[in-house]
Amino acid sequence: MARASGRSYGFVRTVLSEAGTRLRARGGANRRRTTTDTHSPDSSAETPGSSAEALNSA
Repeated sequence: MARASGRSYGFVRTVLSEAGTRLRARGGANRRRTTTDTHSPDSSAETPGSSAEALNSA
């Protein structure tokens, strides 16, 4: 779009953003999560009937 319009990438991105267009993040390397950002195993939600007790009682 920038090349076709003769404008810079930054200009086109700004105009699209101001018009309310949702744009992807710019990419690149992702930051590593810290231990406080991750979920602990015991905080994960189980689906009904998927626990070991439910399996043993069947």
